[in-house]
Amino acid sequence: MSTIVEQNSFIKQTALLVLKYIVLKKRMIYGGLAVMIGFLIISILLTKFFTTENQIFGPLLFSTSAILITYGGYAFSSTMFNELNSSGSATQFLTLPASALQKLIAAWFVSFVAYTAVGVAAIYILSKIIDTNVISVPITASLPSLYTYIVMHSIFLFGAVYFKTNNFLATVVAMLFVFIALSLTFLVLSSFMLDVKTGYFNPSYYINETKHWVKILITTIISLTFLSLTYLRLKNRQIA
Repeated sequence: MSTIVEQNSFIKQTALLVLKYIVLKKRMIYGGLAVMIGFLIISILLTKFFTTENQIFGPLLFSTSAILITYGGYAFSSTMFNELNSSGSATQFLTLPASALQKLIAAWFVSFVAYTAVGVAAIYILSKIIDTNVISVPITASLPSLYTYIVMHSIFLFGAVYFKTNNFLATVVAMLFVFIALSLTFLVLSSFMLDVKTGYFNPSYYINETKHWVKILITTIISLTFLSLTYLRLKNRQIA
């Protein structure tokens, strides 16, 4: 019985923390919704000047909106712990009656689940406006983008708690340095992995031929790793 009560209390506290995050981010949320609505209105107006026979306008508008929503999600994730990084609100944030795990779950839910739901809804509405049947796109074609988004979201959420200022830019710069280091390492290793017949090692072939379950496994491992690092960093700062 006590376990059930504790679980219910954990869920209720986490739900209240989700609402608190939404209240703290209300200006940013209102701004994002205003941008989305404005973009949809502009799309409606533009469709009055470009007929459906135009094969470039629709896909271009759709791709642009998808990119904006994706990178907007990264930027939003990098701000989830701004209160922790502010001297004026850090004490209030750290003294919330919630554990580090609850704070992480609430931040993850708001920045990933809720934001993704709103973003998908906006993309679907836009697809109807420009008469693009987004549902007809095979699910396997969009999976690579989903895998990337899940991993990148966990990285930017980690950057939100790891860096104290300019979280988004700091995370981008850190990833750039890591990418350069990994690229140099890969170039060195690839020189020892040349194909005997062709004398050329093509990593894209192996990446493209990777089974979906392997990609899911890799995505899960990387995202859980960064979420675990986020939890540890959040817990350490809370103790400190």
